[in-house]
Formats: sequence, structure tokens, C-alpha cells
Amino acid sequence: MSVLLQVLLMAALAGPGDAPAVPSRTGLDPALGGLEDLRRRTGGVGLDGVSDSDPSTEKKQQEENKKDRPETPVQPPGAQEAGVVDFEWLELQPRLGMAVFSKDYHINPSPAFGILGRVPITWLSPSSNPDGDYFGVFAQLDIVVAKRNIEPKLDKDSGPMMFLAVGIDYSLYRDETWMIMLAGGIQYGFFGGITDLIDGFAPIVALRLGVTVSRSVSLTFSPEYCMGQKGDSIILALVGAQIGF
Repeated sequence: MSVLLQVLLMAALAGPGDAPAVPSRTGLDPALGGLEDLRRRTGGVGLDGVSDSDPSTEKKQQEENKKDRPETPVQPPGAQEAGVVDFEWLELQPRLGMAVFSKDYHINPSPAFGILGRVPITWLSPSSNPDGDYFGVFAQLDIVVAKRNIEPKLDKDSGPMMFLAVGIDYSLYRDETWMIMLAGGIQYGFFGGITDLIDGFAPIVALRLGVTVSRSVSLTFSPEYCMGQKGDSIILALVGAQIGF
């Protein structure tokens, strides 16, 4: 008790400006916050044991900031210009059926088979429905195995005929179930050297009907009319499966 009274008396005699400094039990500098003082005393190492000046820490922060920013600016829908045709909507149609020739050919109805491919023409869609599949461009190859029934017998009266055609089609009606198309184009006929048949070009017109059976497959029926030379004609009646990609 007497010791305590002596200490107080000495402090009173010394005055407020001469008070002895009392060491802090915690060792923290009262002029700094707790976290800043800890970093000062530990050489810049934070509470997690990693130095603020550690290169790995700076690299990690840069990577995190980079992730927050998109690498490329986001473009609004329709910002990219559309091409003339859209090959992402390619449709292939393997098909088979019969070929019927006009009487001047002297050929009975004959088996036919082939394949057709088409893509929509994007810039011919009407403004009222820019995503509609109205116009398309197509290419097709059909093969007919035929024999001429002329007497006396010809030097070469039978063989495969090939017909290659290109053109444009128009969707009269098309939804998730039904399809009605009108097509027209130009066709080159190669008759394989059969006697008295002349290779050449001819116009064609076709009607394509389809019904959807799954998400990307439709059954089709395609009657086609080809007008040859001197009023001759060939009609192809083909059924097939249209496959969308």
C-alpha cells in the first residue's frame, strides 16, 4: 500500500508531460490499427501467412480480375451479317421411285434413285418473317436404269441415265409437321450412249410434299416434270427421307 502511494506521489510531482511510458502488454502500436500493426511487425505477412508483396499473390489477383472481365465484347443478336445461303440448315434427301417417259422415247416405266441437297437463301426471306424458310437453292442427281423397246433391236438399247439439276425452290407452306414446296431449275441429261438419245439441257419443275416423322427426318414425295427436245418429256415420281442437319 505504501509503495502504491509513493508511485502516485511521484507521478503527481512529475506533471502530465513527464509521465513514464508504460509498455503495452499486447505489443501493438496504439497509433496504428491492429491489422496494419501486425503486418508492420511481421514484415508484410498477412493473417493468412502470405506476404503482400509475394509475386504469386499478385499473379493470383491479376487472374481473378481477368476472369471478371469478358475476353471479347458481347455482340447483340443479329450483329453478324448473314450470308447468301445458310449451310447450317443443310437438308439431304435420298430418294427412289419410278421414271415415266413420253411415248417417243419407247421406254417403259423404269426404276430411278438419287439424292437431293438444299439450303435456304437467307437474304430472300420476307421482312415480315426474317427467320422463315421461304427460298432455297438445291442440287440433285438422279439415275434411271432404262431400256428402249424398239424393233429391230438397237445397237445399244439399255443402260443407266444420269440427270443432274440445279435450281431454286420456294416454300408454299412449312411448319413443324407439313411441307409444300415448288421448285424449278435446269437439268442436264446424260443418256449413257443409248442409241438415238441425245445428251443435253432441259428445264424442270417439281412439287415436293413432306411430313415430319421426327425432329430432323421427314418423309417426302416429289413428282418432277422435265421437258425434253421436240416436246418429249420425262416424269420422275420419287419418295424419300429428308434429313436435316
